[in-house]
Amino acid sequence: MTVGARVLLLGAIAACCFAAAAQVLVMAQLGASAGFVLPIAVVVGVAVVRRPVIGVQLAVLAVPLEYFSIKLGAFGGLSVSELLLLLTAAAVLLEWAVSGHVPAVPPALRALLLICVVIAFGFTIARDTVIVTKVLLMWSAFTIVGVQLAASPVEDVRRTMICMALAGGLVSLIAIATGGTQTLVGGGEIVTNRAQGSFAQPNVLGFFLVMTIPIAIVLATQGPLWLRGVMTAAAAASVMGVMLSLSRTSLLGTALGFVVLLLWPPFRKLAFAALAVLVVFSLVNAKALSQSHQIEVVTSRLGTLGQASTVSDDPRLEIYRTVPGVFAEHPWLGVGEGNFSLISREYGLRDLDGMPFDHAHNVVLTFAAELGAPGLLALGWLFFAVGRLVVGAARTRGDPVVGALGLALSAAMVGNVLTSLGDYPPRTNVIAAMFIAQVGLLAALQRRAQAPMRSA
Repeated sequence: MTVGARVLLLGAIAACCFAAAAQVLVMAQLGASAGFVLPIAVVVGVAVVRRPVIGVQLAVLAVPLEYFSIKLGAFGGLSVSELLLLLTAAAVLLEWAVSGHVPAVPPALRALLLICVVIAFGFTIARDTVIVTKVLLMWSAFTIVGVQLAASPVEDVRRTMICMALAGGLVSLIAIATGGTQTLVGGGEIVTNRAQGSFAQPNVLGFFLVMTIPIAIVLATQGPLWLRGVMTAAAAASVMGVMLSLSRTSLLGTALGFVVLLLWPPFRKLAFAALAVLVVFSLVNAKALSQSHQIEVVTSRLGTLGQASTVSDDPRLEIYRTVPGVFAEHPWLGVGEGNFSLISREYGLRDLDGMPFDHAHNVVLTFAAELGAPGLLALGWLFFAVGRLVVGAARTRGDPVVGALGLALSAAMVGNVLTSLGDYPPRTNVIAAMFIAQVGLLAALQRRAQAPMRSA
């Protein structure tokens, strides 16, 4: 054996000994399970540094693990998805530093960068600066990831969308498997055993599925047969999941997403065929359907939206009446990102259980209260820029390469409009991350669709 080979062998043995010692130390400090996770984390870390888009895809696939979190002192717990996105953002920054090149930033992501700047100003007035720090860190990381996705090739965009559809299907299967019999209370205003999957709240499950169902439906019509089968199963499970969540705005948002997909001829044909089958099935099984407990629960839940008593008793109305006063008293910087719950009790805003509201149950009103006028201006810019992306996707829906994918992302974003009217989805980091990632993906598709026009 040559001297060089001996040195290489000794180096390999030393590296193995060092790795084993590090693993034992980790197991001693954090528990036996951490020792098994460490090698996986190293492999994932290397893969993400080499190709950051892998980090985004793994983070999306890890959404079903939202049950679990890692405690990090005052920052509370971070989920696997959040940790992967932070790692991806760090890898992207390293790549930009090494290459000396930052991709072009689409207007929608510039608006998100401005929102992060406004959040940072909240340190000067916020009572709880820890939550400001966490939101600023996470949203900045999500925006960096979004910028990188906006420069991705179509193949990476498609793979990332497949991961989103799979995540929706997996979360829905968890919701279906862990759900129980749902019971109407108060005519449907309250329902027991609402499905929440791996999330902390049923509405969050609904918000997530609004963003994945259109993608799964479109991908179920493309690619090899096995992929179509998997995407069809994911779409079916996701539709069942959003029904079991009984999130009214999510159900309506999903329906609105279907309306957007009708702009795509293949979906129109599929929708009309499915409608015909549904009509025949309903006629044949009319009696069984009329006695279906789950259909009764869903229809009664949606029916509460038209009940005057339910609407007038909704605590959201009191929030909507009060928030303009909060904005009038804090017009310049608001009360600080994530600090709404700290001041809501001072204005007499409490939920039915007596706890203060975490947000204003409306995206615009929450921005107004927490980020003031600068936040509203940045949000308006974001709405306008995303709207242009959606309109552009509708115009290029006939593109054989990216048309259907862009329309799927547009349907997800339009569906989010309804959920944002009656709630505040971005309060959950995985929802904010998904939205920003989809903005980046839509910008990448728009760039690809416009490339032939520029070359012509």
